[in-house]
Formats: sequence, C-alpha cells, structure tokens
Amino acid sequence: MLTVSGLNKAFGSRDIFVDAQLQVYARDRVAIVGPNGSGKTTFLDMVAGDQQPDDGEIRLIKDAVVGYLRQETDVLRGKPLLDEVASTGNPVAQMGHRLAVLQAEMAELEPGPERDKVVSEYGRLEDRFASLGGYSLEAEAKAILAGLGFAEEDLGRMTETFSGGWLMRIALAKLLVANPDILMLDEPTNHLDLESVVWLERFLASYEGAVLLISHDRDLINAFATKVVEVRDRQLSSYPGNYQSFVAKRELELTQAEALARNQARKIAHTEAFINRFRYKATLASRVQS
Repeated sequence: MLTVSGLNKAFGSRDIFVDAQLQVYARDRVAIVGPNGSGKTTFLDMVAGDQQPDDGEIRLIKDAVVGYLRQETDVLRGKPLLDEVASTGNPVAQMGHRLAVLQAEMAELEPGPERDKVVSEYGRLEDRFASLGGYSLEAEAKAILAGLGFAEEDLGRMTETFSGGWLMRIALAKLLVANPDILMLDEPTNHLDLESVVWLERFLASYEGAVLLISHDRDLINAFATKVVEVRDRQLSSYPGNYQSFVAKRELELTQAEALARNQARKIAHTEAFINRFRYKATLASRVQS
C-alpha cells in the first residue's frame, strides 16, 4: 500500500529524516507517535504530496487514493451540510453526476452507434458506482454525520453557519464518506466530544483501507492501532501491536540499552585500569633499572 525507502528531509541545517524506511500494508491501522517537532506532520505532508522529500522515495500502490485531514481546514461555504458531505470532491458522487448526464444523453439520442457507445459507458460506470456503494452514499453520509454529533435538523443547514470546531467535523465527515485507500488523520479528536471519539474509534477499527493517525489520545491509539510508528532519531521505527504493546517494547529496549551502556562503561573502566596498572609497572621497572 505504502513503501518509504531512503527518506531524507531537512529544514535548513536541521535533519528531520535521514534514510528512513517504512512499509504500510492494506488494513494497517498505524499510530504515528513522537515528541512535538519530531516530524510527524511533515511525514504525512510528504505522503499527501504537500511537501517533497529531499531524497528517497515514497511509493503508493497504483491508483491508490490518499485522503488527508489536516489540523486546519478551509472554511466550507455555499452548500447545505448533507450536500457538502455527500458530494463535494467525492469520486463516487462524481460518478453519480456522470451517470445522470449519460442518462440524459441516452434519452435524447436516436438508436445507433453513438447511442450504443453511451449505453456501453453507462453500463460500465453504473456497475462501478454500485460496487462502491453509490446508491447508499447519502445514507452513509447521514450515518457518519450522526456519529460525529450532528443532529437531523443540521443536515439542511448551510455549512458557513457552523463554528470552527464543527467545520473540522464536517471536513472529517467528508473524508470518511470519500473512503480513500489511505486515510491520514492529524489530531482528528481535537474538536470531538467523548461520544464522537468513541464512535470514531469503532469506525477506524473496521476501516477497510490503511489508516495513518497522529493523536495524543492514548486511549484511541490503544484501541484501534495494529502498528505504532515512532518518529525518533530521524527514523521511522515500527512496532507491531497497539500503544500499550509499544510502550512495553520501548521500555524493554531502554532497559537493554541502559544495561549495554553500563556493561560498556565497566569494560572501559576495566581497560583503563589495566592500562594504568601496566603504566605503573613499566614506570616502576624503569626506576629500578635506573
């Protein structure tokens, strides 16, 4: 689904990634963790194409669709809520619009080769539209909006009448309805109440595509993640399992690293003591000879 190899990225003299590697498979639910400023958002930006790596490769499977919820979103205006979520920028909705155009053309054309061509295109597109759930798109949009806390009476409200936090929920709903192959979310719970967070947790756990998530919500990460990627030391370090499993493995790594450091320190001290004894004996022997 996603392969990262030899990734290098720097801002000025500061290296963010140096020869970083990562593999993400279909249905992987990846939590990306690390301290602020480590490069988590920069990595998602590069996968989305918003930024370019200095060197290396970020390769997606052929025809993969990437959806990205950023921490900030443009203000949505001019459409009722349900129309905005169920149609704008949604490839399946665009197929529905194309089907309507083809239907109108078929009604106007006389029987013949040109009409046969339109009928053939309509048949292929209609099969694809149905397989992608096009006929249930509006129902899916309503269910997602309800899960994110919108009431039935909100569906007809113009998007510009919602406050900033609710606009972020609208952007999230649009992305979930679009159902991209790779779903990338940067702090999606910042504007969600507890009930909506619980709903999102269940939604992500059953998502058919790959999910890459940045979040400080450890409960969310622990519940949904099948892999944790830590941005550390300019690398992308991958750990199978949820957040609790990641913490246990990191603690073990740190314990082993500390033990190794102590062992190395003892060896160095032993070597230095041996050298000092040898020097002392050599000095003493020199004095005796003189």
